[in-house]
Amino acid sequence: MARYYRIKASIPILMLCFLALDTKISSSEQLSYYCPDTPTYTPNSTYKANLNILLSVLSSNATAINGFYNFTAGGRHSSDVIYGLFLCRGDVLGKVCQNCVETAGKEIGLLCPKEKEAIIWYDNCLLRYSNQYIFSVTDHSIVFYFNSTQNIANPKQFMQVLGDTMNDVATHAANNESGKKFATKEANFTALEVLYSLAQCTPDLSNAGCNTCLRDAISILPSCCGGKRGGRVLFPSCNVRYETFPFYKITRAAPPPSPVLLPPASSPVRNEITTVESLQYDFITIQSATNNFSVENQIGKGGFGVVYKPAFFARSREGSKKLKGLELELDPSTSKSMPWSVNEASSTEVYPR
Repeated sequence: MARYYRIKASIPILMLCFLALDTKISSSEQLSYYCPDTPTYTPNSTYKANLNILLSVLSSNATAINGFYNFTAGGRHSSDVIYGLFLCRGDVLGKVCQNCVETAGKEIGLLCPKEKEAIIWYDNCLLRYSNQYIFSVTDHSIVFYFNSTQNIANPKQFMQVLGDTMNDVATHAANNESGKKFATKEANFTALEVLYSLAQCTPDLSNAGCNTCLRDAISILPSCCGGKRGGRVLFPSCNVRYETFPFYKITRAAPPPSPVLLPPASSPVRNEITTVESLQYDFITIQSATNNFSVENQIGKGGFGVVYKPAFFARSREGSKKLKGLELELDPSTSKSMPWSVNEASSTEVYPR
């Protein structure tokens, strides 16, 4: 069941109730339509020809990147001029948007076969045309609203969360820099339940005009949908909706990039042992360090020869000499250049030559 208000500047609001979904309509996604009785056109008129042009152009442009397009058919000052536009839901693009606009163009001709002004809403899009200028005009003269048949267990708490969430989503939609004037938001109203909300304006509205339209739509929610698990309000220029289930594509924010791990800063003084070559000493140096392979310097024997404990003099950070104990395992009969290894248990700092 849909209800609408027809609003005029100096006349009190008139509320009518009627069945908006015609059972003969083939599209299950159609929400409602509106076409006033006057003014009208005849089947073979210039206005009808311009309308056919308009619907064809709108359909062919339904893949527009922002899901919105408007067009004027006929001369601007002609009595047969017709202005038209379509708006696809902000998360609906490409072929889905085009299919919705094509369906709308066909069905609106059946539902409003002679009216010069008409608008039809679907879940995924709306299509509208008029003999009056409608571009960049905030129009909330007609409103349809729908609500869920299910109630919320804690309506007071829920309506508080709904009010805060809808205000936020309206602000983001009105100031959307992408040009879509579309926004969604999720918020928890219990530990396990999520509120999903959406707001959208036709992108030709100014930020202020969009904000006004959305605020007017939101102001109807308490009276039309208070305590209900879902509801939506449709104006010609904007619409709002909330549900307790996801009904739009949820875009997750990309995770922040992983921090770049920098290598540890090297000591400005210490000479680091980074290659095998840095562990090479010539035979004369080793012979001197072991006191000509003295028995007194022997500390054991290994599978590759005698193990010596050499003594090197190295320069400290303060510029003085420091005796360092290093363990070498070598065979003095081999090559004149041999590697040595550090036993960390007996030497904590090494200053190789």
